[in-house]
Amino acid sequence: MYLGEEITAWDLDFSVGRRAFRIRELDRKTILGQCWYNPEGELDYILKFLSERLGGGCGFWANISVKIAVMGMLLSRMEPEETDLAVLSGDFSGVLAGLYLKKMGFPVGKVICCCNENNSVWELVHLGQLRTDGVCEKTKTPLADVVLPMGLEHLLYCLGGEKAAVEYAKFAYMGLTYEPEQNLLRRLQSVLFVGVTSESRLTLTLTGVLRNYGCLLCTYTAILYAGVQDYRSKTGENRRALLLSERSPELEADAISELLSVPKQKVREYLSMER
Repeated sequence: MYLGEEITAWDLDFSVGRRAFRIRELDRKTILGQCWYNPEGELDYILKFLSERLGGGCGFWANISVKIAVMGMLLSRMEPEETDLAVLSGDFSGVLAGLYLKKMGFPVGKVICCCNENNSVWELVHLGQLRTDGVCEKTKTPLADVVLPMGLEHLLYCLGGEKAAVEYAKFAYMGLTYEPEQNLLRRLQSVLFVGVTSESRLTLTLTGVLRNYGCLLCTYTAILYAGVQDYRSKTGENRRALLLSERSPELEADAISELLSVPKQKVREYLSMER
C-alpha cells in the first residue's frame, strides 16, 4: 500500500536475487532473520532498490514499510507461535514496524529495542526520563550512536496521541529533560523492553555465539542477541525471539577484528567456513 504501484517477484529476483532473506536458528528459541544476502550486504539495499524503482527517496516511512514486509514475511515462514522481535535502537523504524505488525494481528510478543552504550532510550523506558541534550559517545557500532532516535515521536503518538508527541518535540527542541506522563510510561513499558550492551559485553557475545553455534555475527546483530538474553534473564520469559539481522559481518570486519583481537584474515576465515 505504501509503494502505490506494483512491484512483482520478478523485479526482486532480478535485482536482489533469490533467497535474499534467510532464517538461521541459533537454538529453537533464537532465530536470525538474515536480510543481507544481496550485492551490498545489507537490508538498506532492498530499501534503495525499491525507492529507485519507483523514483522516490529512501525516507523514514519507506524504511518502516520495508521492515514491516520483511519481518512479516519472516514470521510467516516459521511455525505460528508468539515471538519477540529484537531490533536496533539507532532509529525507531524497527520498533514501529514491530508495533504495527502486532496491531495487524501477527503473533508479536515484546519488541526488544537494543542499544549500545548510548542508552537514552533505556533511561526513558526504565527510569521515566530522557535527557534530550545528552552527548553521544563514539563506539564501534556507530549506527546505534544516537541520543534521540529518529521516529521516537511517532511511537509516542501511537501510544499517547498527538499531545504526547508534541510535548516530547517541545522538550527536545528546548534541550530539556523529557518525562512522559505515568500512563504513557506504562504503555511504553508494556510494548517495549530496552537492553544495553557495553563494548566488553559485545566481545563476549561475539565470542560465545561463534564458539557455541559456529556463527559469526556482525556487531549490530550481536547487540540484538545480548539484548534478548538480558530480556530473558530479567523477566523469566523464554518465548521464541526473531533478531532482525540487517548487515553482513563482512561490512564490520574491522570492528570484529579489533573486538576479538584477531587479524582481519582470521575474520575472513570464519566467514568462509560459514559459506
